[in-house]
Amino acid sequence: MIQKFGIYQNNYLLSFNEKAMIPQLEKVIGNLNKLTSTEQDAIAELIEDELLWDVSLEKSLRVLSKLADEALKEHHAGKTKDDY
Repeated sequence: MIQKFGIYQNNYLLSFNEKAMIPQLEKVIGNLNKLTSTEQDAIAELIEDELLWDVSLEKSLRVLSKLADEALKEHHAGKTKDDY
């Protein structure tokens, strides 16, 4: 159920109850109680998947950025060669 939904992102718990929502989101979430429990579960899963994707992408970008920095340091230190 949405009320129990929560996920950590950057060490902060994301929750629908922690901060005020914009009116449009409040309306949409308020209308979820009109759906069946199966439909509510499906929507909760979609939201959770989206948040997990955002967290995963953010971590990937940090790793890629670190790798790029290391590659540039090696290049500037003369530890690489051009093969083209």
